[in-house]
Amino acid sequence: MKKVLKWLDNNLEEVILATLLAVMACVMFMQICRRFLIHNTLIWPEELARDCFIYTAFFCIPMCIRRGTMLKVDILVESLPKSIRKWMIYLGDIVTLVIVVILWRYSFDVLANARKVKDVSQTMGFDMVWIYGMPVFAFGLAVFRGIQHVIRRGKIVFSGVEEQEKDEAEELIEQAREDLEQSADKQGVK
Repeated sequence: MKKVLKWLDNNLEEVILATLLAVMACVMFMQICRRFLIHNTLIWPEELARDCFIYTAFFCIPMCIRRGTMLKVDILVESLPKSIRKWMIYLGDIVTLVIVVILWRYSFDVLANARKVKDVSQTMGFDMVWIYGMPVFAFGLAVFRGIQHVIRRGKIVFSGVEEQEKDEAEELIEQAREDLEQSADKQGVK
């Protein structure tokens, strides 16, 4: 069970995105084949592909937060001294989390309005609550990933672990260079 949870923690968004992209590609391929081979098209594939495309946009948000690859202006952060830089990055992560929490909160309002209207998909005939409910799930996952990321980054910022690891890595590289030079000198290689 622990392995499954660890795997889901590392791969959930990728599995969702891969599934959505596969469905979108297969449905559109089928539609193109029908159009050119049979000269007949179905109504629903474009709507399904559109919905899958929209879902991929929503599920990219938690994946980017988990990976720490949210869009940001690096030139401002890179111009700061190292001691301030890590705090600015951490502040950016907190701001991202706050924005995602606000989006999550309002996604519930959108879902509540969709439930009141009781609208149905035009071509596929299913309740639009499923369409408007997906942002609730995606932003909820983004909030979860944001909290995870802020905690992980906080450990780095407050403990200085990342700086220590970089220093240790540089020392190991320097030691490896010295060892290579010494072994090259022993063998008479220049």
